[in-house]
Amino acid sequence: MLSSVGSAGVIFVPDGGTVTNTGTGTATATLTCTTPAVWNYTIISGGTVASASIPSGTSASSITFTQSHTGVIPNRVGYSTTWNVSGSAGGITRNFTVSLTTTGDA
Repeated sequence: MLSSVGSAGVIFVPDGGTVTNTGTGTATATLTCTTPAVWNYTIISGGTVASASIPSGTSASSITFTQSHTGVIPNRVGYSTTWNVSGSAGGITRNFTVSLTTTGDA
């Protein structure tokens, strides 16, 4: 008989690895899990006008990272931030590197 103990039904999207995104003004990246996961993260570079949707150590089905900009059109200034992230649920842990970049106005 099959058991549903432990990792059954736990799916991370993406399944770990590097997540990158670049945007003009704002860039975001969302990590999800089919069951609430505990998300831990640290900024390893950058951090100016960057944020996460939940505090590190919080349990949630998803987490979104956002890199914003300073200034207003046509003088926006872009930034880059990289986070090390881990998500853990049902005995499964996935590790991510999230890198977001915003570009300023030309």
